[in-house]
Amino acid sequence: MLRLIHLSDIHYSKDSIEDIVTFVLPSLLKDIEKSHVDNKINLVFLTGDLIDKGGISFSGGIETAFEEFQEIFIKGIIEKTGLSRDEIFFCPGNHDIDLNRDEGIVDENLTSKLKNTEEVNKFIDSNKKDGIRRIIPFKDFERKFRSGFKGSFDISNFQSTYNKKIENKNIGVACLNSAWRCFDSQNDKGRIILGERQVTRPKKIIGNSDLKIALIHHHHDWLAEFDKENVLPLIEKEFDILLCGHVHQAQSNLNTTNYGSIFISVAPSNWSSNLRSKNRSYGIGYQIISIDSKKIEVEYRKYVHEKQQFVPNTDIGNDSGKLYFDLPRKEASYKGNEKNSPYVDAFLLFEKGPQFYKELRTHLIAVFKKLGKVYDYMEEISPEEQSNFGVLYNAGLHAFYNSKAKWLFTVYPKEHRYALSEDEEDDLIAKLEKENRYMICYESGEELCKKSDRVYSLVTDHTKGASNLCEFMEKVWEDEKKIRILTLPGPSNHPEVKKRNSIIGKFLGQKLFSGKNNLMILSNKFESWERVDATCIADEYLEFLKIEDDNIHNTFICVNDEVALGIIDSIQKGCYRKPNQLNLSIFGFDGISEMCNYFNESLRGGTMKISWDGFRRHTEVILASEVKSSNKKPINVKAEPIEYIINAKSIPNFDR
Repeated sequence: MLRLIHLSDIHYSKDSIEDIVTFVLPSLLKDIEKSHVDNKINLVFLTGDLIDKGGISFSGGIETAFEEFQEIFIKGIIEKTGLSRDEIFFCPGNHDIDLNRDEGIVDENLTSKLKNTEEVNKFIDSNKKDGIRRIIPFKDFERKFRSGFKGSFDISNFQSTYNKKIENKNIGVACLNSAWRCFDSQNDKGRIILGERQVTRPKKIIGNSDLKIALIHHHHDWLAEFDKENVLPLIEKEFDILLCGHVHQAQSNLNTTNYGSIFISVAPSNWSSNLRSKNRSYGIGYQIISIDSKKIEVEYRKYVHEKQQFVPNTDIGNDSGKLYFDLPRKEASYKGNEKNSPYVDAFLLFEKGPQFYKELRTHLIAVFKKLGKVYDYMEEISPEEQSNFGVLYNAGLHAFYNSKAKWLFTVYPKEHRYALSEDEEDDLIAKLEKENRYMICYESGEELCKKSDRVYSLVTDHTKGASNLCEFMEKVWEDEKKIRILTLPGPSNHPEVKKRNSIIGKFLGQKLFSGKNNLMILSNKFESWERVDATCIADEYLEFLKIEDDNIHNTFICVNDEVALGIIDSIQKGCYRKPNQLNLSIFGFDGISEMCNYFNESLRGGTMKISWDGFRRHTEVILASEVKSSNKKPINVKAEPIEYIINAKSIPNFDR
């Protein structure tokens, strides 16, 4: 087992040195030492803001600040754990830079120029220091700290990459630099630039590592939109774990897309200014992450000033302050009889679609083989070849055509911008029939399967599931309190959303005339189904919703679980609620694991529970039988709501 300490946002400052050395540091080191004695700590990661405001409080400036941080903070960790400097890694934050080093006019010119990936790549390739002199003191400190590192490594003025052998495993660490274009932390969100090169170049050092960990101060939500769209899929593909900081709040999740799965951990701060804060949202804390061959355990620790010690953070974790996640798999790990297994010649393609497919990918990628080769091929596709159906879908179909795979597993995007035209669809079917191949479409392809017996469609019965979920809402609303409802419908052109909205709309129409409801808000502000979009929408409403009022039952009905999670994020961020307050319900529709975990940890509401075993069972039957029948109907798989549990413990109480 590999055990990691994840710390962030120390903000070491001369102004707060007394609180640091009297309270924060002794308590932290004592807690780390105890954990190390109980079960050895292998590595320590610090995700930025080692010092405060560029070291302005130190007479010797930023260089002195880094030196003292190493002497007081890092040396303390080394003494308590017996680790060497080779086992401690850090990346820069927006407080670890000296803005005065860059001339204003140079900075403005660079800001106006770096508006796309090509220009960012050109600048990074140029190795110019003008415009990034702010980061040089940190890099000088890092190079000096790394003197004598035992292992492969590369330090640039942007990213730094290390390969370290721990207990016969090669651990790859990429310390990414999101601070090189930071200017104003109040206005940096949406303007931060990481750059494609920082994500692709570490592969030379850590490409064959057993576990690949990336450190970055800013969560990807802070990146400029063009940069996020480009680098996030690369990070998801290349790394197993992403550690972040900056927001001073703890959060962990397993993020799965068509590019891969990645575990993301955001650490709280160890800033002494939060020492006496009563706001539990921004308390001092850190995370202990334990990794074995299949699971990730995260133990959340928080500082209690009255006790001057760290204790389990049960606001986030279970009663022991812990949560558990699956270890991401970059390639399939099916262990069946390969000679006879129907999966050996199977080819998996997932179109870039909405969040609805996240849990489906999570479960299926663990079953099917040789996923990595698909994406290797995609990188080689020429722009001309990509232009037909869209980058990913076109590349995936070409890879399938050129492979020996008999089966194509796909999400078929009939209404997506990458959808095939009628002629292209006919060509696909003709190719399947000519070459004796087959296609299985998940949550899609209902019309296509009627055209050819080479196509099968597995769909979840969301119509029945939505009806059952309405029954759960009825149970939650059995009391006589006023009910305030906020519904968040998704894109109206999506067939599953049409079914859900029709059922829910009819149900709500009946409930609104029951005399108990006092407000209904319809919001169609979604451009996508992302969690962060929902958080922004919820932030607008929460001020006047007054969730702390026990006499009103607030119900959020969300198009999918990602939106529901965004609502929860907003509530956790800014709402005061009484202990065990039971006037809040949140409903989602996808049954993804993180949403289910919230209900299991006790949140009032409900979500779908997809029968993943049913998906697999139907898939195996199709693969084994090759039954040919005309006018086939889509195969339905059950989607039932999970049982809700009435207990509001998992949404903490926050002071404003």
